[in-house]
Amino acid sequence: MLEIVRDLEGRSRRERREIVSKWIEYFGLEYICEDYISFLGIGQNIIIPCKKEKRIAIGSHYDAVEGSPGANDNGSAVAVTLELARRLQDFDGEIGVTYFFFDQEEEGLIGSSSYLHLNKPKDILGLYNLELVGLGKNIALWPVKPDERGTLLQTFEEVAKNKGRYTFRFPQPVINTADHESFRRYGINDAFTITTITDEDLKLAPEFVNPDLSRREIQYVMQRSDVFRHYHQKTDKAKHLCEESLEMVTGLLYDSILAINSNPKKQEVVNVSV
Repeated sequence: MLEIVRDLEGRSRRERREIVSKWIEYFGLEYICEDYISFLGIGQNIIIPCKKEKRIAIGSHYDAVEGSPGANDNGSAVAVTLELARRLQDFDGEIGVTYFFFDQEEEGLIGSSSYLHLNKPKDILGLYNLELVGLGKNIALWPVKPDERGTLLQTFEEVAKNKGRYTFRFPQPVINTADHESFRRYGINDAFTITTITDEDLKLAPEFVNPDLSRREIQYVMQRSDVFRHYHQKTDKAKHLCEESLEMVTGLLYDSILAINSNPKKQEVVNVSV
């Protein structure tokens, strides 16, 4: 998967879009490019669709902050999404999977918001959104409260526990925000973001989510972080990432989707209120 990340690294938004499409075609998958118009002009989401009556959404954004190579944010997530689609392409469960490569996340969640506004889906169980999944063996789930429940959330946690992986709920954003916010605003509540973090980042976690810290103090904390010191920086390169983290997240998502399909009680779409 690091090959995909390297392919995306340092490319323009248009080039990243073309690279995502190239890899989808290489894997022999069908996809659609959905244009939308926002106050910033024309954007384009790339979607690997499914035809099931109920589906799980897997989300990653392919754009990057200007001046950043965008390896971990968010080439790592794009790579995992592509690999998951490849591994599940012959799977025919009752619950399908739609894979999203959203545009303009960095400019205000524009791509994901536009998709929901244009399509008004009522068949999505929830969203596994991916952000910065290329470094670390610990898994941050955010924003997730201690008492929060949901089919996707609890299944992922159960699968991770059974595999000896550690997940940690963070009620406040680990970073600014992500595309899960668009889905929650729309009424799909079982939507959250997955980020991998190192042991050192885990020690710093209370500071990341401290609402009393000033912007300057937060920047200082980020400079001490293995993952976030490269966030939105020119140093966000594939050489800092590891295949093991990408493989871990892909495997956990793969097993979670199979687990949801194997349990009829987990297959109800109950969280859409539009």
